[in-house]
Amino acid sequence: MVPTYKCDICGRTFPSKAAAVACEAYDRPKPSLQVGDIVFARSGFGWYDGDRAWVSNPTVKGNPKHGNCFAACCTYRFYYVVTAIDTDTQPGSHRIRYHLVTNAMDGRSGYRSGYTFDSGHHSPTRVPQPPRQIVKESKALIGLKASHLL
Repeated sequence: MVPTYKCDICGRTFPSKAAAVACEAYDRPKPSLQVGDIVFARSGFGWYDGDRAWVSNPTVKGNPKHGNCFAACCTYRFYYVVTAIDTDTQPGSHRIRYHLVTNAMDGRSGYRSGYTFDSGHHSPTRVPQPPRQIVKESKALIGLKASHLL
């Protein structure tokens, strides 16, 4: 029997304790967001079938000058709340993973949540002054985790 050692952050296994400790000591980035932050992720993801208040641009009709570019000028942009923060589950990854949930989609027809990262995917950006209603309603979503990529 050969002993193996596991990094408690990324789950990779190593033949020596020193290698596992070195992996754990890897300078993991600090989260740029906090649980409870209201953020924008990407426009044009999903469809509106939930609470209209969670759509930041509910009257968007597309941009006749350039067609649908899937940005906020052409498609809905939802408010999301950061409901949990953990580490990417990809082997060897130490990057921060953010779980985002919105009430703009009800979840019966598709994605109400998703996870993403600071880099390498659709990076979330904090909304400077989110509507009070969104902040209040977001409290009930804290702790939920997404099972798929945003």
